[in-house]
Amino acid sequence: MSDDRADLRLRKRVEEIRDLEGQGTELVTLFIPPDDNLQSWVRRLSSEYSEAGNIKSKRTRTNVQSALKKAKNLLQQYKQTPENGLVVFTGQVDDDFISLLFDDLPHPISESNYICDDHFHTEPVESLVTPDEAYGLIVVTRDKATIGLLVGDRIETVREIESLVMGKTRAGGQSAQRFKRIREKQKEEHFKDVAAAAADTFLDDGGEQLDVEGVLIGGTDITVDDFVSHDWLDYRIKENTLGKFNVAHGDQTGLKQLVDKSESVLQADKQSQARELMGRFMQGLRGDADPAVAYGDEEVDRALEYGAVDTILLSESLDGDRIDELSERAENIGSDVQLVSTAFEEGEQLRNVFGGVAAVLRYEI
Repeated sequence: MSDDRADLRLRKRVEEIRDLEGQGTELVTLFIPPDDNLQSWVRRLSSEYSEAGNIKSKRTRTNVQSALKKAKNLLQQYKQTPENGLVVFTGQVDDDFISLLFDDLPHPISESNYICDDHFHTEPVESLVTPDEAYGLIVVTRDKATIGLLVGDRIETVREIESLVMGKTRAGGQSAQRFKRIREKQKEEHFKDVAAAAADTFLDDGGEQLDVEGVLIGGTDITVDDFVSHDWLDYRIKENTLGKFNVAHGDQTGLKQLVDKSESVLQADKQSQARELMGRFMQGLRGDADPAVAYGDEEVDRALEYGAVDTILLSESLDGDRIDELSERAENIGSDVQLVSTAFEEGEQLRNVFGGVAAVLRYEI
């Protein structure tokens, strides 16, 4: 299963329980890293079960012990901890008893924890989903600058740079001109330092290609224009700058301001590939240009049988098993698979108008 499909399946399973609430602290969450001993966990749950016998409320006592017993039974099915660990959610929610186990995590779980609460704690599982593409962040002012990364929704500060640019003086005449030249030289050195730090952060280890999807730059309008208009930045960073934004601060606060102000640009960039493919599909559908296309379960199934699918477009709203089935069939004939979010107009159209399934074809059938 591809990383995208595995991540989507994981997200959907987590979404089933993320917002569920018990009537009290009756829902059990277990995080078991790969190095943890399962027998130790079984013994711990037995101990917790005994302790829960002291709960005064009969309903709460019964529900907590039922959740612990089910979690213990699930662990006893394994001889050893799976490669990436185990996560277990058990407990009574209204009239339903929830029992959900993750033993096929895409990455190792690092947190070791037992939690009994009024809701399931899903955050550590959600953090295992392959992160979204990384975007480079630069905020620069005359007195400081900060280099960062946006990975998914997380802002990481990589480097903070203090400037040596002196403030303006009251000197007049030749002294004023001399101080102006010094400040200009110091500003240039500051910008060079920022550009070098950006290259170290955003280019790959060999310094040969960009290691982020794009770069966002923020600062006061005059400073940003001055910084970008010269040749301090590596040309690959310059060519992949998605936008410049007016930001008041050159520190971590500035990074957050930059991300907030660039939200629409980021969303458009993340959706650009899916938009482009949906655009090709719509062109073919209208007959404006090649390629041939298909949509809906019946047409796409037939195109897959004939080996005619170049790229299959699948709405993320589809059932996970259906996504897996169609993806595997497409990959078996060398087709590309594009998962399409419903967070933009074309994605909603794929779901609502075309049944969530469409294809750009290699040839007409």
